[in-house]
Amino acid sequence: LTTTKVVIDASFGALSCIALWWRRRWPFAVAVLCVVLGAFSTAGTMAGLLALGSLAVHRPVRPALVVSLLFVPSAVVCSLWLGRSNHWSVLLPSFALAAAVTAWGMFIRARRQLIATLLDRAQRAEAEQLERAERARLAERTRIAREMHDVLAHRISLVALHAGALEGAR
Repeated sequence: LTTTKVVIDASFGALSCIALWWRRRWPFAVAVLCVVLGAFSTAGTMAGLLALGSLAVHRPVRPALVVSLLFVPSAVVCSLWLGRSNHWSVLLPSFALAAAVTAWGMFIRARRQLIATLLDRAQRAEAEQLERAERARLAERTRIAREMHDVLAHRISLVALHAGALEGAR
């Protein structure tokens, strides 16, 4: 490995790692940049995989699959650039890594969506339960008020009846 290649490898690896800072804001652009830089940097491979995983977590499946498919030729180009004789030995591991990272990111995304849905459903169920409890309290208060009204009306009519009877007895 020549000194120039080592400098390029380290520089591109550093740029890939620095680009990770913005992977949540622009996941697709950062993942593509890291994969392109990874074509000339073995140091940038892990940054590319991390950017790919972040893309799979934060964006729909299609962009993640595109970058995942770009990762394999990037690894082959890196193998050619480094002067390795067996380029085919890079295909299967790089494809397996890209597929595993993409699948793991999609799993995390699906799990987060499921948890958000379950949390939303739990909050709605709790709100409905509080509403039912409030309606039950209001219905009970109304029932008690009607009962008190009926009892009071009955007592007043008894008082009026007794007053009429006392008036007639005089």
